[in-house]
Amino acid sequence: MALTDVEVKKAAPREKDYKLSDTGGCSGLYILVKSTGAKYWRLKYRIAGKEKALPIGVYPTVSLKDARLKAQEAKGLIGDGIDPMAQRKAEKRYLLGASENTFEAAANAWFAMISPEWSESHKERTQYLIKNHLLPWIGKRPLHEITPPELLEALHRAQNRGLLETARRAKQTASQIFRHAIRMGKLTSDPARDLSGGLTTPKAKSFSAITEPKAVGTLMLAISNYQVSAASTTALT
Repeated sequence: MALTDVEVKKAAPREKDYKLSDTGGCSGLYILVKSTGAKYWRLKYRIAGKEKALPIGVYPTVSLKDARLKAQEAKGLIGDGIDPMAQRKAEKRYLLGASENTFEAAANAWFAMISPEWSESHKERTQYLIKNHLLPWIGKRPLHEITPPELLEALHRAQNRGLLETARRAKQTASQIFRHAIRMGKLTSDPARDLSGGLTTPKAKSFSAITEPKAVGTLMLAISNYQVSAASTTALT
């Protein structure tokens, strides 16, 4: 017989788990009533000669009507020779792989590998650059889906605020992250590689030359009195 909403609602726990089948409603569908009182929808089916039970959902979150719809969808797959349980596992693996293959994940892996040799100040500057100028726009994006125009749009956000040098360094950092992902086999090309000329080049700051004899003398005296460290002396000799 077909199950009714009232029967499902009133199904009370017993000493042992038991099943109520929806024989007249959706063949193969049943609700498993646990001794704890929890109720789980299942679809019994056979594929490749093996009998399996596909989880459909938990009652009352999934109603009788919804359970029947989900069961019918699964039966459609079975009719096409597709195991719905195997497909569900494949989808979970794909989603897990996608979450591990985002720009943010790649950035974290790159930083963990390369930063141990850096000074603390350089680590902080790089983390700030990634966190504030790259991750908000492309952090959650799968690596293989990030295009050069998409990366350029993110970089232009800094450039449009007048942060020309920041945009340039963000491009360089992004490129290093992409190239590391390529070496790890997670990507085939670097989107930053095709952005040559896409950013405004910061103008180099020039300083006026010292021409006054008095100023030259002051400079020479300062150079003469400058205390050079032993390491610097070694490097210059």
